Amino acid sequence: MGTLPQIFTGNRAKAQDFLDEVLGYFHANRGVAGFKSPMRKVSITLTMIKGSKVAGWARDIGRWIDTLDPAVDDIELIWEQFQTEFTEQFTNSQQQQCARLDLDNCRMKFPEINQYITKFEDLARLAGYTVGNEETNNFFLKGLSQSILEDVMKPPFTTTYNDIKDRAIQTTKAKQLIEGIRARCNYPSTQTFQNTFGTQQQRPHFFYHGNQYQQRQMPPTPQYNLSNAPRSLNNQPVPMDVSHTQLPQRRFQANVADYNQPYNDEEIQVAQTSIPPRRPKGPCFNCGIMGHFAADCRKHKETHINYMDFQDPEMNRIPEPTIQP
Repeated sequence: MGTLPQIFTGNRAKAQDFLDEVLGYFHANRGVAGFKSPMRKVSITLTMIKGSKVAGWARDIGRWIDTLDPAVDDIELIWEQFQTEFTEQFTNSQQQQCARLDLDNCRMKFPEINQYITKFEDLARLAGYTVGNEETNNFFLKGLSQSILEDVMKPPFTTTYNDIKDRAIQTTKAKQLIEGIRARCNYPSTQTFQNTFGTQQQRPHFFYHGNQYQQRQMPPTPQYNLSNAPRSLNNQPVPMDVSHTQLPQRRFQANVADYNQPYNDEEIQVAQTSIPPRRPKGPCFNCGIMGHFAADCRKHKETHINYMDFQDPEMNRIPEPTIQP
């Protein structure tokens, strides 16, 4: 009954698996006649060990079986001795140390909690740890993801391995359900939040027409620049418009005659701004002409005109009132 184990060719990584398959095969045929003999178990197992790497060892075990007396030496100790010899010859001597290192580095990947539990228990068994003691529980908690660990450690506290494992499973299911609800409702995820300013797509609008809902074609979003943007978008980045940024191709020549001309706002075009035009300079306190100040006046400074002390000659013609004592 059952299926014969795979042929063992000397691969140390598969030595323990091969021995487990052999034991399972013999357990399935425990009541079958002929499988009770320990010497026959060894002989059957040797037929499944083939290859250049194991031929010499299998030959030595076969010679050892030939020296035994079936009437006296066919006892259970023969089968146990064969298992010990096979384990010492082919199994990895550093398997326990490697399993302990792997157990220390074992981490859960959300939401694969079942895969993490299976891998953790296998490594704990290979490392020689007893599942359920305090040291094993600490290794299990260390491998959980940060969010799952915080929920597992919330009161009421759990001390047994089975309770910790069940709480980790329930917490993972709850978080996975929350992520599914957020995905269906288009809620922003807290783990993958990004600033999508300017790249968000508007949700489609529907209206009821007849017996069915139809999607409404919304007008395109208007494009603003600095010249036509509303006041509410003054602090928002808008595309740059360079159509009105060129100054007239005219070289400014500074001379005395230019100061006599009034200030002309049309000669300098200031685009894409809402700043009111500048007020003209003047009058000059030196020459009295608009367009510049006294500090910039190029005329000879002969007499300073003080408009604060200026008196109209007509004011002198008004007679002073006579005050009677």
